[in-house]
Amino acid sequence: MRRIILVLMMVALLLSLVACSDVSAPEPERCSVCDYIPSHAPCLVNLNTGEVGEIAIYEPHYSLVGEIAEEQRGGYFSFMSVAGLRGHLDACVPEAHITVPDGVEKYEEKHFCSSCRELLEAYAECGFVLADLRNPETPTIYPVEAGTEFEVRCYKIFVTETEEGELDIAVLGSIPTDE
Repeated sequence: MRRIILVLMMVALLLSLVACSDVSAPEPERCSVCDYIPSHAPCLVNLNTGEVGEIAIYEPHYSLVGEIAEEQRGGYFSFMSVAGLRGHLDACVPEAHITVPDGVEKYEEKHFCSSCRELLEAYAECGFVLADLRNPETPTIYPVEAGTEFEVRCYKIFVTETEEGELDIAVLGSIPTDE
């Protein structure tokens, strides 16, 4: 009888210690956000899979990481896949649109380091966030929710709700000219 009581007390103690401790996923070898390459355009971060993709509407510089080419060809339309989502790019305008379906999976912290977890925790219910990763070690995070609007360098970003209940991320570009 004493053994049973002792075992039950030990189990209760163990359960209370586990419940009170802050058990979180171990940090990954590489963080999806702060270990990403520097990017000129805003990036879309999938909080469930850890996928990150730049919503690039301008051609990249041939030798400088995180910069755009001085001369842009433009004049084309293409489909794109960014962080597991589909969209399209119209380089004539220039603008890109990414569609976020309703009911996306939620936040999985195992893809992110402790510093990025602190930044992303507030957006755990969003499923996706937009990030300025010009300097990935100090990212700026924006929610992917209807009504979000912000500017990063030569990009204007708008998130709107479609008639189907999905979210449309629009990235509009405006490279300043010397004219």
